[in-house]
Amino acid sequence: MFCRRLFWWVCGFATVLLVVGLHSAVHAQVQVRLVDKAKINQAAVNSAGALSVTGTVTATPPTTDPCDDPAQAKSSKAIASTADTEVVAASGSTVIYICHWDFTLAGTTPTARWIYGTGTVCATGLTALTGAYAPAVPGFVQANSTGTLFKTIASQALCLDLEGTTPSAQGLLTYVQE
Repeated sequence: MFCRRLFWWVCGFATVLLVVGLHSAVHAQVQVRLVDKAKINQAAVNSAGALSVTGTVTATPPTTDPCDDPAQAKSSKAIASTADTEVVAASGSTVIYICHWDFTLAGTTPTARWIYGTGTVCATGLTALTGAYAPAVPGFVQANSTGTLFKTIASQALCLDLEGTTPSAQGLLTYVQE
């Protein structure tokens, strides 16, 4: 038995909240955007639990994480550095979303951290995105996720800051810049 149907109109959007079942807490929320100021004429739930809407509507997709979106093209850069290096250059007002990174780190007491900023190797407005990684030497460090690990702010480059005596990093970065 279906308990209720509630329509909530906000700024040209209709949020349809369905509470299904007498003893269960199952519910679904669907957000639809009205097209050309058309109206939903009728909404009903049939005995199979399917929502039926008459009128012209389109679904509003949820905001997606660019690293998690399979339709989003990813870019990769090789990391091969023995000093601080700009890995991804700033491009207009875009943001750099880091999806995956891995590298080996060698040298005498080497450390590495991700930073962003402008200018030569991000020296202007330098902001740390991570703490310093200091693996046993030689060491392998990596971070992988189904979503964004971290991101820069708009109009900033992404750099790898290496410290220690003769540090060396070799690996791969996967990112989205938009």
